[in-house]
Parts: sequence; C-alpha cells; structure tokens
Amino acid sequence: MRPRLLHLLAITAFAAVFLVSSTAAAINGYKSRQQLFVGVGVGGGPATAYVGEGLTTGLDGRAVGLHAHGAIGGGVNDRVVLSGELNHWFHSARVNQDTLRHHHSALMANADVFLVHGIYAGGALGLAYGVSQAADRGVEIQRYQEMGVAVRGNAGVEYFLNGTIAAGFRLSYTRHLYQNVDFDTFLGAITVRWY
Repeated sequence: MRPRLLHLLAITAFAAVFLVSSTAAAINGYKSRQQLFVGVGVGGGPATAYVGEGLTTGLDGRAVGLHAHGAIGGGVNDRVVLSGELNHWFHSARVNQDTLRHHHSALMANADVFLVHGIYAGGALGLAYGVSQAADRGVEIQRYQEMGVAVRGNAGVEYFLNGTIAAGFRLSYTRHLYQNVDFDTFLGAITVRWY
C-alpha cells in the first residue's frame, strides 16, 4: 500500500510542477514575444485610385471593400516583431449592366514596434499586384492588371487572451504604386496572433 501512495504522490507532484511550469512558459511568451507566430486578420475600409490621363478604374471617389491578411514571423526582442505578410483588398460594384471588380494584393515585409504594453506602431514594404475587371452580363470585356510597390504604415493594439493567443485591432494606410495608377487604402482589421 505504501509504494502506491508514493507513486501517486510522485505523479501528483510531477503534474503540479508541469502545470506550473507551462503557465510560467506561457507568461514568459507573453512578456517577451520572442517566439514564432502566425497571424490572421479580417476587416475592410475605403480605397481611392489615382489614375493617369485617359484611364478609368471604375472607382469614383472612395469605394469600400473587404480586406484579409495572413502573417508569419517572430520577435527580435520583447518590443520588435518582424513578419512576412500577404494582404488582399476586394471591391465589387455594379454600374448599369456592368460589374466592376477590383483586387489589390501585397506581399510585404512588416515590422511592428510595441511602444506601450500591447500598443504598437509599424510599417511595411513589399510587392503589390492590382487587377481591375469589367464584365457585361457576366462576360469579361476589359481587364487591367499591373505589378508595383506597396508601402504601409499601421498602428494597433493587441491583448493576450491567454499566454499564446493575442487578439487585437489594427488601423493601416497602404499606398500601392503602379506605373499608371496609384491606389490608397485605409483599413481597419480585427487581428489574431498565435505565438
């Protein structure tokens, strides 16, 4: 009987140490942000296109579209996080019998600096790809696509739900620089990062 009690006590002690250490590791991850992370975000916002002489994009003034992004990266130290990020903005509108669609994507290198607990500011630079399509009753009649450069500034806040999952909100301004069109987006997104 006595050996079983010792085994039970040893197993209980091991479980207690394991649970306490896993909580401590999670808290350490929260404090340092030095692990690999994967993140996603969804939201939307208005966009404006600035076109060259004689061109049109179908965006009159500002158009509101949907936005999604995914990121993978890691922390340099407890205040700086670097990531690679893929962004996509989409808008569709009907003008008379025509359907106009805009897709703007960017593959960017991103850096976020945490200024105060959970509040960060950052920027990104990368490649941009834009597509404008016009269709008359479902038949494509015009397509314009171009590759360029994208530059972004952003600010946000994230709050750790536990030691590894942080949810937040990000505001950003992105400028897509193409040869014939410049494209601006002002976006808000709900974000989640798994550290």
